[in-house]
Amino acid sequence: MDYNQNLKKIFTRLPNKPGIYKYLDVEGTVIYVGKAKDLKKRVKSYFLENKDHGPKIRVLVSKIDDIEFIEVDSELEAIMLETNLIKELKPKYNVLMKDDKNFIYIKITTNEEFPRIYLTRKILKDKATYFGPKTSGFDVKNSIKLISSLLPYPKCQINVELAKDGFITKNQKLKSPCIFKQIDPNHTPCISDLNPQEYREIINIIIEFFKGKHTHIIKIIEQKMQEFAVNKDFEKAAIMRDRLQSLIKTIEKQKINNPTQEDCDVIDVIFDSNQYFSNIFQVREGKLISQENFILPATNLIQNIDEALKEALTNFIKLYYSNTQDIPKTILIAENLTEQKNIETWLTHEKGSSVKVEVPQIGRKNDLIALATKNAEQYAKLMRVKWMNSNHHESNETLNNLKTILNLKKAPKRIECYDISHLQGTETVGSMVVFENGLPSKENYRIFNIKELEKGDINDFDSLFEVVKRRLKYLACLPDKYIVKKKNNCLTLLQQKKELGLITFTEHENQTISLELTNLKDTPPELIEGFLQCSIQKLKAKRYLLNTTDKDLIDIITQIGFITINNKNFNYGYYTQKQIYDQSFITKPDLIIIDGGKGQLSATLKAKKLYKCNIPFISIAKKNEELFTEDKQKIILPFNSPTLNLIQQLRNEAHRFAITKNRKDRIKRMTQ
Repeated sequence: MDYNQNLKKIFTRLPNKPGIYKYLDVEGTVIYVGKAKDLKKRVKSYFLENKDHGPKIRVLVSKIDDIEFIEVDSELEAIMLETNLIKELKPKYNVLMKDDKNFIYIKITTNEEFPRIYLTRKILKDKATYFGPKTSGFDVKNSIKLISSLLPYPKCQINVELAKDGFITKNQKLKSPCIFKQIDPNHTPCISDLNPQEYREIINIIIEFFKGKHTHIIKIIEQKMQEFAVNKDFEKAAIMRDRLQSLIKTIEKQKINNPTQEDCDVIDVIFDSNQYFSNIFQVREGKLISQENFILPATNLIQNIDEALKEALTNFIKLYYSNTQDIPKTILIAENLTEQKNIETWLTHEKGSSVKVEVPQIGRKNDLIALATKNAEQYAKLMRVKWMNSNHHESNETLNNLKTILNLKKAPKRIECYDISHLQGTETVGSMVVFENGLPSKENYRIFNIKELEKGDINDFDSLFEVVKRRLKYLACLPDKYIVKKKNNCLTLLQQKKELGLITFTEHENQTISLELTNLKDTPPELIEGFLQCSIQKLKAKRYLLNTTDKDLIDIITQIGFITINNKNFNYGYYTQKQIYDQSFITKPDLIIIDGGKGQLSATLKAKKLYKCNIPFISIAKKNEELFTEDKQKIILPFNSPTLNLIQQLRNEAHRFAITKNRKDRIKRMTQ
């Protein structure tokens, strides 16, 4: 690989020791920060030609103009320095924790004699106590509102010590609690009547509350309720009762099945729509006191999705715990990480006591991990809907890009995607989801109950073949150069005005039509099939009748859906009014996507060949998000590509739709 002379000199100076490295672009901007156990090996690995790098890392390397590095004594120091630099510099190619809102922290100024409580957007090194980061300002404000209604603490944000010493502006004095005191003599607390020791006890109770310990708050409410009742102030007693019931309901919602569960955080990260979605549960004293979701853009440099998930989880842990003071003794995650021991060492250093990162396999802890995964998936689903709405104006550009990438004749305005779902071969179903102009068209979604597999058989290939075969039979799959013309009681198959076949029809009562196929001796079977399908769609009757003893013709019509009947004039009938008039089935897609790899695509191409359809097919393999075309080409798009994002949306929708139907069928069977 070609690189400038400056980089060559840097390579020679890199030590074989732990440290951090910074990649800079031509403008001197830091675009990536990384850490390494061996700086020389790690940095040089980016520039090896035989390295199996993904598209992201290739783009990054092409942008590097200079490299800076800092040597440290241990991997722990490297982790700490890397985390701080990423927070400070926010490099373009590093994974950064983000959300559609700024994070919120509850700040209690425990470094002051009379602590204040308020919301802030960042943590300062001021020895105050912080709770967060939180993503829901509404929930945080409600918690503070509940506290302020129960405990006497100053609602203004004036530093009491500074106010007493006179270090306060004229404008701040106008906002001091003394103004409220003049208006309402009963207003409390105020600078003039605060007792430092009693006030500190109140603040400690509030801190316990935000840590998930509600015992003191419940006692205070019960005590006040009794006092009001004794004084026959039943209206205020009722208010206290309602607050108590509301708090107890909140606590009950927070309880975990195991009340003896040790304090821990439960974390999982999933990949969806070119982003990583994380979920973190805070479990304290057997109660789930907090649940937060975060988004991490997929800017990591690993092409393998399993490795990418591990790196995303590692980055999330480092970013989250460098932005919070609340580090528990145990952190539960879904799978072991490469840097797990180093992360434990770093967290122990940050907390000041031992921290264990654990991967549970069975039991209640594993159930918590499953719950975290489910919540991350639900959050991804919610964000997916937002993405669909916000990207509506970009859909035309994305579809045009898809046309170029797949070498299609036109932009695919209607795209269909297919997936299979089953549980150990039971209740096997296939799903068809439809996107029109880049957005879901849910009224066109369809489900197929698999009929051709034996009960208990597991064969996704055959299932996909059946689904796509049943789908394509509703399309008039004639090549573009052939047309069907209807005139009087005749339907004619034409190629450049040359007549290739003729079907005469007779209309009967109850929207029944009888067909007679003539002049078809020299017509290929696949054209007869397409001709017959086109004719049926043009006529739009409830049922069709046909009489024939020609073995080849019988094979064709039974493939379409004709069945034998007991009628003195006709021996075959076609009874599919509902399916024929199904607008979703008779609308031809511009592109069909199969959820799976080469095998799944090959299975469905057999159905395409059977019906001689001219619809382009591709498949998407989930492991590395690879696309496969009909000519067995593999296409790898960048993780942040809007085109890949659209294909993933279709695949995810097909998967969700199939699983939902499979679950409903299983529940129905169990209840029966």
